[in-house]
Order: sequence, then C-alpha cells, then structure tokens
Amino acid sequence: HMEQERGQESLSEEQSQGDLRKRIRSLERENRRLRELVDAAVARHKDDSFITPPNVDGWYKLLSQSINDVMWLRDTRLRLTYISPSVKRLTGFTQKEALQIPIEEKLTPSSLKHTMQRLERALARPEGEPEPPVETEVICKDGSTRWIESQLTVLRSTKGKPVGLLGVSRDITERRQISHELRRRNQVLESIFSNLRQIFFSLDVTNMKLLEISPACESMYGLSREEFLADPMCWLRPVLEEDLGALREGFEALRSGAKLESVSEFRIKRPDGAVLWMRSRIRRQEVDGIVRLDGFVTDITENKRLESQLQQAQKMEAIGTLAGGIAHDMNNVLGVVMGLASVLAAQLPETDPMRKHVDGILAVSRQGRDLTRNLLGFARKGRFRREAVVLNHVVEEVISLLGRTIPKSILIRTRLDGALDAVEGDPGQLNHALMNLCLNACDAMEEGGDLTISTRNLKLTDQQSSLPPGRYARLQVSDTGAGMTPQEVSRAFEPFFTTKAKGRGTGLGLSMVYGTVANHGGEVTLSSEPDKGTTVTVLLPTIAQVA
Repeated sequence: HMEQERGQESLSEEQSQGDLRKRIRSLERENRRLRELVDAAVARHKDDSFITPPNVDGWYKLLSQSINDVMWLRDTRLRLTYISPSVKRLTGFTQKEALQIPIEEKLTPSSLKHTMQRLERALARPEGEPEPPVETEVICKDGSTRWIESQLTVLRSTKGKPVGLLGVSRDITERRQISHELRRRNQVLESIFSNLRQIFFSLDVTNMKLLEISPACESMYGLSREEFLADPMCWLRPVLEEDLGALREGFEALRSGAKLESVSEFRIKRPDGAVLWMRSRIRRQEVDGIVRLDGFVTDITENKRLESQLQQAQKMEAIGTLAGGIAHDMNNVLGVVMGLASVLAAQLPETDPMRKHVDGILAVSRQGRDLTRNLLGFARKGRFRREAVVLNHVVEEVISLLGRTIPKSILIRTRLDGALDAVEGDPGQLNHALMNLCLNACDAMEEGGDLTISTRNLKLTDQQSSLPPGRYARLQVSDTGAGMTPQEVSRAFEPFFTTKAKGRGTGLGLSMVYGTVANHGGEVTLSSEPDKGTTVTVLLPTIAQVA
C-alpha cells in the first residue's frame, strides 16, 4: 500500500515536471518571437542614431544587472532553482553561492520559521487569491543582517496546479529603520501629549471640528474629552460672564483671519464650583490645506495667587516703611511732651487747678506712645525677645481673659493639637496678636455666634505657600460674623483701615498682627465672604524648622 502511494506521488511529480517543461517550451517560443521582433526593429533603425546592444541577450543581461530587486524561483519543495545576479548587491553572495547555501543559513532564526510557514501557505492558497508580502531578516556575507520584503507569485500548470514560486525581494532595511524611529517618536509624543498639564487643542476652522485635544481638559475643565470633541465650543461655557465678551471677540478675530495669534486670560467655574484662572495662547495657521487654530490653555490659578501675595507684600512693605518713619518721629515728639509734662506735674501740687490738665496731657501722651509702638511693630522695627513658645498655652491664656469680657451670646470653641510643636518667639507679642484677632472676630458677631480657635502641625511644600518648605505651627481664628467683601479683604492688613463703625476702632489691630507674624518669620492670611464669616490663618516656623 505504501509503495502504491509512493508510486502515485512519483507519478504526480512527473506530471508536474512535465507541465513545467511544457511551460518552459512555451516561454522559449515566446522568447524566440520577441527576439525576431527586436531584430526587425533594429533592422528598421540601423541607419538612425538609435543605439542598441549587439544582441537581445545583452538587453536581458543589462536588465538583470540593473534591477536592484532580487528575483528568484523555488520549486514545490521550496528548493531554490534560480536567483538573479542582483543578490550580490543585497547580500554580498554571488549568484552561484546563493544557490548553494541552505535556506537555514540565509535567514535569522527568528525569521526562518515564519518565512517557511508563509512559503508553504502561499503554495496551498487557492488560485486567484493574492498572497500578502512577507518580511524576512536575511544574513549577509559579512555577517550583518538586512530586512527584505518579498512579493510571492504561485506558478501554476495549465491545470492550475502549483509548480513553484516566483519571488521578488526588495531591501526594506532603511524603510524599517525609519518606520521604527517614527513609531518611537510617536510613542514619545503620545506620552508627552497624555501627560501634558496644559490643554493642547487643534481646531479645523472651516468645519468647526476639533481635530485633537489633550486629556488635561478633563482635570482642568471638569469636562470629558468626548464632550469637547462633540461640541468644540463647550470650552466657553464655564467662562465667567465678565470675561466671556473679550474672549469671544479674540476668538472670532482668529476665525476670520483678522488676527493670527491671540493671548487671553480668563476665569472658569468648574462643575465642582471651583474658580480657576486660565491663560490661552492660540495661533492661526494653514497645514496641508486645512486652516487650523492650534493652541494651549494653561491653569495659572497658582501664579495669580502668588502674584497677588507678592503685590500685597510689596504694598505692605511700602506702607510699613512709611508708618515706621512716622511712628519713629512721633515717638520722639511724644517723649519730649511726656518728659516736660512729667516735670510740670512734679512741680504742681495736687490741689492746683492746672494739675488735672497736666495729668490729661500725660494720659493722652501714653496713648500716643502705645499707638506708635503698634506702628513700629507693624513696620517690623519693634523689639521682642526669643524663647520657646507653645501656641496652645497662648490660646489658653487669651481664652481665660476673653471669657470675662465677651458677650454671652458668643460661644468659644477650641480644637488644639496636643502634640503641637513649639515656635521661637515673644510670648507677650504673640498673646497680644491673638487677642487682637479674637476681639476683631467678636466685634464682627454683633448678634452672637461661634468663635473657633484651632492649632495643628503642618508640613509645607514649595507649592503650598510663599514660605520656605518645612514644618510649621498653624493657628486659625474663625468667626461666623458678617464677613468681608473681596475689596475689604485685599486691604484688611493696611494700617488705619477698618470695617468697624466710626469711633469703634483704630484700624491697627490686624496691622499689628501682620507685623508681629512677619517679625517671627511667619505668614498671616485672611479669607472671608459676606455673611459667611472670616478665618485668619497664622503660620509660624517651629523650632525644628528654624534650627
């Protein structure tokens, strides 16, 4: 039975070879006819300046040597039966060497199995069904490797039976290198694009279609990328009304071509209620026939906060310099007045009618002296001693005094950190500063309310404050009073500025607190809204931070 199968296979192979010989004879007949046509054409043009090779075989040889692609034939057992001379340009092997070297030594191990499977699959593919190109890594004569792309064509007998493979191989090493580099760069760009902390967008102006937008839109706007792609103008929806007009005007100028670039700053209100400052930089340009608006949107909220802090610090520094100079001169004048009044009081008996006037001069002079001391404290020119101070003790001392003086309608609450770190400072000045904050809070709650004093340890980073990063003790005083407008908040620490009724305050309480905290290397901030109360936050470096 096995011999019968072998006989059938042998017969089948003989038939295939017979079909191949018939095909070769047919090609030879066509070749002779082509030669006759070429010879006739040469004869007709022998008197012309048309240059021809000595014979048609020269044309074939010239063609074979000129083609960079390598042409080859394999039989049904995948044995190489022909390869064009151009193989030498590709691999360094001569035509004869290439025919003798086994395929296992021509391909890298990673390509061998894949390539053999593709060749076998091509022979088994039904007639008329195209075979996709196969990419293979080949080993050159000098040991280097190159990548080739082979286009496969199945040679068939007149009955449609596969009798071999015709391949045309092309060097794609450089193309693969370029493709690999492009993929690498695209991956880098994709990584940058995905991790951008800014919004990048590209808008097709003609069709008003968003071509691309970076994922940062979700964290900054609180809107999904799909919402932006569905409605490119949705980025204007969260913009505050007072900023919307100028922003629309600039955008329309870009759309119409009246402007080529626009830079705008505006505020948006996120779905969670947070208000953020944004800066957009948009450029109009034409790329591949498409008019586009390409731009970046950056969150500058933190920049605005730091800018505001810097402006406030500069303003307070200027006011402090002026107030300090005036207070110093005034202190000198008051010293003379008090000295002369004291001499006069010593010379006048108690029963003298002028004595009460001299005592009045001394009393007013002392008030003036205390006022100038407060101004000098604001100007950071006052003297204070340094020792370890635990703010919890300061809070307890102030509360014991407040309990006897503030109205019963005000409830004092405390949230003190039992492990609060000590700060280095003057306990008297810190006591005075906290007392001022508490009295201001009580004055703001005319109908009663809650006064809350809290302390805790805090570790700051570069982004959280204008102070150096490190450990700080935080003191907060909050009330449930009338609150302040943004304009009032911006001026709260200025000397002589007060929101109290005329005659109920000098406007130096918060100024003195500002100067005391600054003298201690700390920071004081105030947040407030009308009818929502006020919170004053004091940050002081701990002893460990100072060390």
